[in-house]
Amino acid sequence: MTVPIDKDPNWEVSHLAYLAAKAQGLGPQFVDAVYRARWQEGRDITDPATMCEIAEPLGLPAESLATAADDPELRKQGFDCLVSSYDDGLFGVPFFVHGRDKFWGADRLRPFIAAFQGRPGEDVEENWQDHDEFPLFAAAAADAGHAGGCG
Repeated sequence: MTVPIDKDPNWEVSHLAYLAAKAQGLGPQFVDAVYRARWQEGRDITDPATMCEIAEPLGLPAESLATAADDPELRKQGFDCLVSSYDDGLFGVPFFVHGRDKFWGADRLRPFIAAFQGRPGEDVEENWQDHDEFPLFAAAAADAGHAGGCG
């Protein structure tokens, strides 16, 4: 793991590029590539040039990811995501909402999966992240961090 040194980061670059990748059906793949770039390669994911480099192997137009932070429609979507997160009471990661129940922290993923599937928590297998129905959770589990998330 490489701890990146952020110099005046603009998080809109990577966050809005995610929305552009998601619109093309490649959200989880983008998350994986950005995670690897930041935490394994120590690259600056707030640099539009990095977004160009990430776009190419995914088959996405490099310019669309590099300029996502300037796209008015993506900025509106990003704003809507922030408002929705606020409305849900989000305060950390990972954070999931199912109905009226909220689950925060890596140690709450199995109870969330159980609630999502309508099963008792003890029925959720230890290897739940191997199931195709949870591809983004499996990517998120690449770094378990600490129980409170944020890892």
